[in-house]
Amino acid sequence: MGLCNIAFAYSQIGEGEKAIFYYEKAKTINPSNGLAIAGLNMLNSIKQK
Repeated sequence: MGLCNIAFAYSQIGEGEKAIFYYEKAKTINPSNGLAIAGLNMLNSIKQK
C-alpha cells in the first residue's frame, strides 16, 4: 500500500516514470495488487498517446 501511495503522489506531480517504477515494485511484491495494476494501466494509456 505504501508503494502505491508513493507512486500515486509521483503521478500527481507529473513524475510518471517514477510512478511507474513504484507501481511495478508494488506489483512485484504482490502480483495481484489491484491498485498497482490500475495505476500502471492508467499511466501506460497516457504514455501511449
